[in-house]
Amino acid sequence: MIRVLEVVEATVGGVKQHLLSVLPRLDPARFHVTVVCPPVRACAYGDTSFVDEARQAGLTVYPVPMTREPAPGADWQAIRAVRRLLRDQSFDLVHAHSSKAGLVGRVAARWAGVPAIYSPHAFFFLGDHAPAKRGFYVVVEWCLGRLGGTLLCVSEAERQSAIRYRLAPASRTVVIENGIEPGDFATPPASLDLGLPPGPLVVFVGRLCAQKNVGDLLDALAIVRTSVPDARLLLVGEGEEHDALADRAARLGLGPAVTFLGYRTDARQIMAQADVLVLTAHYEAGVPYVVLEALAWGRPVMAYDLPELHGIAGVSELVPPQPAALAGALATLLQDRARAQALGQAGRQRVFERFSLAQQVQRVESLYETAAGSRA
Repeated sequence: MIRVLEVVEATVGGVKQHLLSVLPRLDPARFHVTVVCPPVRACAYGDTSFVDEARQAGLTVYPVPMTREPAPGADWQAIRAVRRLLRDQSFDLVHAHSSKAGLVGRVAARWAGVPAIYSPHAFFFLGDHAPAKRGFYVVVEWCLGRLGGTLLCVSEAERQSAIRYRLAPASRTVVIENGIEPGDFATPPASLDLGLPPGPLVVFVGRLCAQKNVGDLLDALAIVRTSVPDARLLLVGEGEEHDALADRAARLGLGPAVTFLGYRTDARQIMAQADVLVLTAHYEAGVPYVVLEALAWGRPVMAYDLPELHGIAGVSELVPPQPAALAGALATLLQDRARAQALGQAGRQRVFERFSLAQQVQRVESLYETAAGSRA
């Protein structure tokens, strides 16, 4: 039996979905999984259910306070708590998720002499930061990479970023893509009453933050409505840019054409009603779960040109990162329903072929066995 300690601070969004999809499906005869995480994430934006859902899935959870921002005192206390747990319960492997848990988990693992795996789930320094801030986070990642262990990436593009910045040698990097369960998308859900008038529906699902670049989507919608006047946008999610985006929508005269739904537990069902899902992120770690799920429902996806999305059927167009380019492509697709439907069906088939949750779990199990075996 391999005892694995999962360390996570980012208990929301894609990281949450990754953990709650994969961990409960690991073979219980071969793996015993324990999760260390904050009782409630400080920047949860309404999504505070991780601990309860993890326990309901049969996972053991130890609450350990962690902060998202740099906090040397609090970080040291978290490292000591994780190291104490590693010492007292004889774990065979640590798997740390995202940057803050990557710090806490890797330092504690090295201190305790336990092998470690680190999943960045998108390197923070790839965002639109000032050079000094970006450089600081690159140096931190570089230093932590010297502690050894395996760097687990969710796409080849993320792996290449790690190699380019010399965060880990190629021999210590592995790629395992996200996966979904086809059975969850076998039957379209019942339509939700969202209180919207008829018209083409554009949907965004994600955190309202700088990385996701939702302001460009609002600018594009203002252009789209000159040719598709009944086009509407649903923004599903919360974040630090909510108020600024609401002000921007008002200045653009979008009014009732944009609806801020906030955090929703039924986001997956909402995506099933979209005519197109739009992604305007500056960067992603791999193919986001929202893209996989929209395609699994047979809905086309339009996105800025990201390497992670190249070659995925159903992504209607990867456009240059400019609102005008996005608007032109989006207006064309909204007016060509036959093409949109064909793209969605092609995406559905591709997702089920390539992004299987069963395959993802199998690869994680194999990696855990290899990494835990390195302790000898």
